[in-house]
Amino acid sequence: MQGRGLPCTPFSTVGAKKGRHDENDLMREGVRALREIAPKAFLFENVEGLLHARHADYVAFLLREFSKAGYSVEIHRIDARDYGVAQNRSRIMFVGMRKDLAGTFRMPPRFPELSTNVGVVLADLMGENGWIGADAWLEAMRARDYRSDTIRGYQGSPHVGEAVRAAERQLSYAPPAKAAPTNEEASREGFVPGLTNRMRARIQAFPDEWRFVGGLGPVADQIGNAVVPAVAQAMGLAMLSSLKGWAIDWEAMMEVASTRRVLVLPPSLSAEDYAENHDDETVKKERTYV
Repeated sequence: MQGRGLPCTPFSTVGAKKGRHDENDLMREGVRALREIAPKAFLFENVEGLLHARHADYVAFLLREFSKAGYSVEIHRIDARDYGVAQNRSRIMFVGMRKDLAGTFRMPPRFPELSTNVGVVLADLMGENGWIGADAWLEAMRARDYRSDTIRGYQGSPHVGEAVRAAERQLSYAPPAKAAPTNEEASREGFVPGLTNRMRARIQAFPDEWRFVGGLGPVADQIGNAVVPAVAQAMGLAMLSSLKGWAIDWEAMMEVASTRRVLVLPPSLSAEDYAENHDDETVKKERTYV
């Protein structure tokens, strides 16, 4: 099986919207890779903008190319909020099966019982620097059942309207905060709490032990551009079921029965902090930092 998260900027609803003429478009390279590798199945992820009318001819072209390469392709929408993620993040999936396996794929079920929000997932992070208003802020987020919009890297939301709505709801998308708020910061006029990269990762349901390499901006980009882990897990299990003919115990695999979050102190995202808490030999072996 081949899985790819191909660049979405050519098809984003903001920006130049060049589509197939954008130098960052790698969809045709994806087709070439399929021809060369010839997997039984593939999964290509992209943004919903690819299905806008302006790209209809290109999508039709891609479907023909997939067919010539020997694959039957379905296009599905999937939203991270249905998989225990405190974010409204809808994406499209090109699911391709070798033609002799056509018709075997079934999308994973949705899990509304996993529904969560920003006030729940950030419960132990927003107040870690002593901000006395953190509990009230978290309670307000829980009361509104607030989920973030898609947070795109360093700049936050690509949509001005989304950024404004977030600020109105007392949340700043960008730039990434270096640390959780302090009482001194909260006392300043116009204060709106921002999101650290650890908070961004938590909202997007990355495990707390997940390590990211780079500075503030590059790490924000890595998180914002990534496929949500829970969505990748669900789609991967669905593909596995199709290829192997296995029945999936979805509730067990998606941990539906244990949705209560166990709060733990997350590791820092700082390379310096990581190095201070590990001996030189460990750092050399791992060559990657929180």
